Amino acid sequence: MQPHSDPLFGRYIVVAPLGRHATGTSSLVDGPDGRQVLTVLPVADGAVFLRDAAVAARPSGPGPAPVLVYGFDDGVAWFVAPDPSGRDLAAVPATDIPVGEMVGRALAALDAASVAGAGRDAAGGGAAGGAPAPGRSRRRWPLIAGAVAGVLVLVGAVVGVTLARSGDSGAGGPSGPVTAVSGYGDTVCAVAGARLYCFGGNRSATNGDGTTTARTAPGAVSGLSDVSDVAVGSGAVCAIAAGDVYCWGANASGLVPEQTTQYVGSRTPVKVAGISGATRIAVATSNRLGSTACAVTAAGPYCWGSAISSMKPAALRGVPKASAVEVSFVGYAAIACALVDDAVECWTGGTGFDPLTKPPSRVAGLPAVTSLATGGACGVADGRAYCWDGNGATIAAAAAPWATALRGITAVASDGQYATTHCVVVDGAVSCAGKPTDTATVVSGLERVTAITTAGPTCAVADGYLYCWGDLGWRTGGVAGGAASAPVRIDVSR
Repeated sequence: MQPHSDPLFGRYIVVAPLGRHATGTSSLVDGPDGRQVLTVLPVADGAVFLRDAAVAARPSGPGPAPVLVYGFDDGVAWFVAPDPSGRDLAAVPATDIPVGEMVGRALAALDAASVAGAGRDAAGGGAAGGAPAPGRSRRRWPLIAGAVAGVLVLVGAVVGVTLARSGDSGAGGPSGPVTAVSGYGDTVCAVAGARLYCFGGNRSATNGDGTTTARTAPGAVSGLSDVSDVAVGSGAVCAIAAGDVYCWGANASGLVPEQTTQYVGSRTPVKVAGISGATRIAVATSNRLGSTACAVTAAGPYCWGSAISSMKPAALRGVPKASAVEVSFVGYAAIACALVDDAVECWTGGTGFDPLTKPPSRVAGLPAVTSLATGGACGVADGRAYCWDGNGATIAAAAAPWATALRGITAVASDGQYATTHCVVVDGAVSCAGKPTDTATVVSGLERVTAITTAGPTCAVADGYLYCWGDLGWRTGGVAGGAASAPVRIDVSR
């Protein structure tokens, strides 16, 4: 939920979003009773919610009732939770507002009312043996212990960030913990709270947990802290932790040869020797070409791997500095590109591909470039999406056919002509296309998107939370099926 200048539900002004949690979405609001916390809930039966909320709004002990005001308007259920001591929160420092306690207290009261209501239904002719009536759950509001913890952690964790912007009527920043995401095949990795979490089929040990066992939910990669970036390739993952680069996976042997066995790689992160102060990372692997990783450092961009002339980090030829470097392999075709000021310099080739010994070619036909897509074959220039292709000295760019009508683009995710999904970010929203000849359409349900990846399932970071859609078979260990046409939120623990 974004800050609003118009009253919400006719009476509340949203001061700051507090984020999503296990049960709904909460915001700090100013209303007739002062500054409180308003929560919106997805419910199927408005009448049942209103009945339970009426019970929760009755004082049952010292202090105010857990629910101050509630309603069901235009198909949306909501309630306002007061401070347990009855204070107007406008006079309370942001870090001292007990958001988790307030929301948890209200949800507990709703849950108790629901349980009591189920018992009354059963006594009045529900299922035999005192069971709830058909269609009724003893716990209508999912407030089991894990959900309570989710409320306390997720809402409490973002209050210090979002409330610091109290009064800002703009979109603000991410309210959740996720800052970066990368995926390839059946593996997805996300950076959250400066830690790295990976999950998926794990057939190539890309989850970094020392096994090849599938993980259907994000799990922390041990041994890494202060993580700032991650790149997932085919059978290999590289991440930046405290400025150092670590790689792992079955295909990582060409990236950390001294610490791994060829064709076996490593099931846990291995530090890459000879590089420090890294800020950006990219990786590409293929059975035909081998593997290459590239990193941006304060000293300049470096690449290394079995696919090029050095298996230890070495400076790119002709590019002493760059703000981004990307690399991708498709069959025998390879491309690496660096963003140098507002221009793009690329190296292409096949088995002779080598950005360490050969000079780059500048991509022609581009206005000022502001960002590169993962893989390096596309980018954003003058608010539009462009992709390029070529070999040798001639690499020409053209407007991405699937996004020609879009302006104000800030990010693009596509591997050019070889990709099966092409996405752009415009005004914080995502638009995607399938084939290059398709037209990108808006993906509903995502706001304030800051990162996106399309090389496996399509995943995005929206409001600081991770969402994925497309082929989600990797969530069940790579079992076929499980496609999702709309974004599914993947909770990342911290």
